[in-house]
Amino acid sequence: MELRPFGVRVIELRPGDIRTSFNEAVSGREREEVSVYEGSMRRAWEECERLIHDAPEAERVADQILELIGRKHPPALCRCGSWFQSVLASLGGRVLPRTWLLQAIRRYYRLDAGS
Repeated sequence: MELRPFGVRVIELRPGDIRTSFNEAVSGREREEVSVYEGSMRRAWEECERLIHDAPEAERVADQILELIGRKHPPALCRCGSWFQSVLASLGGRVLPRTWLLQAIRRYYRLDAGS
């Protein structure tokens, strides 16, 4: 709002998981055991690695940026990434009861599985 008088438009771009070399650097690091949380953390980390491996490449974000720049009236908020993250997850946070949303997140990261 404060930039509008100066002709500056701000677009909030929210990329979901995007596959980059940064992800490879993070996923290869060693992790210490952390007592009772080790099983949950290991499963969540494995799921994160799988999701990043299957995530769209950075070119998708670059293409989205170019498309937004070219629009005469771009939206103030834009999501980019997989269909699940850019559409379904964003709707779930607004329409699902919080307990359902938290349960979905636990299942998404396999945190309800046994040790």
